[in-house]
Amino acid sequence: MASGVSDRQANLAALIDSSLAAPSEPLSLKVFRSIIDLAVSLDGLPPATFDVLKLIEERPSLGPMLLFGAAPAQIEPLLRLSEGLRMAWSLIPTVCWMEAWQTWGHHFLDAFPESPQDVAQLMSAKRRALIAHEPVLAAHWDLSGMP
Repeated sequence: MASGVSDRQANLAALIDSSLAAPSEPLSLKVFRSIIDLAVSLDGLPPATFDVLKLIEERPSLGPMLLFGAAPAQIEPLLRLSEGLRMAWSLIPTVCWMEAWQTWGHHFLDAFPESPQDVAQLMSAKRRALIAHEPVLAAHWDLSGMP
């Protein structure tokens, strides 16, 4: 329990930093899923209402980690977070997108080792969903021919 705003923000930042430092750990994946659920539940509230969502502005790896961990129906609400935050999905470095892709891909392969083809299809579907909502993101996977 944090006693003040700065303590709470520092504790949240530390939790996010430790989760991003070991993104494939079960606790980290739970943290990402909890943030996804929170973001999807906003129902009109600005993302800046919650300190943890404001950290997407400061931690570029966090956004892609949330998006690749999201269910298909959660992707669009997560992408809308950029409307209320000082960030743009297209400005997140490619390395952050690739790290999230690999982390979640390995997670799903570990969960379904007998179905690597299904995991490949799942990850490709997530990527296609992201690109369908934000076409400029295709450049991160060199799928658009854009520089």
